[in-house]
Amino acid sequence: MSNEQRTIDTLKQVGFSKNESKFLLYLFNNNGARSREIELGADLRQPEVSVATTSLVDKKLIKITSTKNTIGKGRPLNRYFLTKSHDGIVKDINDMFLVRLNTLKKAMADFNSIFTTP
Repeated sequence: MSNEQRTIDTLKQVGFSKNESKFLLYLFNNNGARSREIELGADLRQPEVSVATTSLVDKKLIKITSTKNTIGKGRPLNRYFLTKSHDGIVKDINDMFLVRLNTLKKAMADFNSIFTTP
């Protein structure tokens, strides 16, 4: 199994979708990117990039900057960047793992208290 697939599978454990993971990994390996670059580089379709963008912005892991389209008329071109350094993003994701772990520990304790005889 490739490191990319292992990372995607691991990120799923804390609630990232496959597409969010691919998007995030692409930005980890590139210093910012436009939507089309992410589509091609992460093997995602435009709607998948759009949905992942919304989720990753909500999780405060990426930010969007708009630049004027220099090719004439049309929409501004958005570029996507990580909100923090690689180490900062890794720390945030590790914090998500700790929250998940604590939730599971509490659920296990609740389960055990139901079936423990007094």
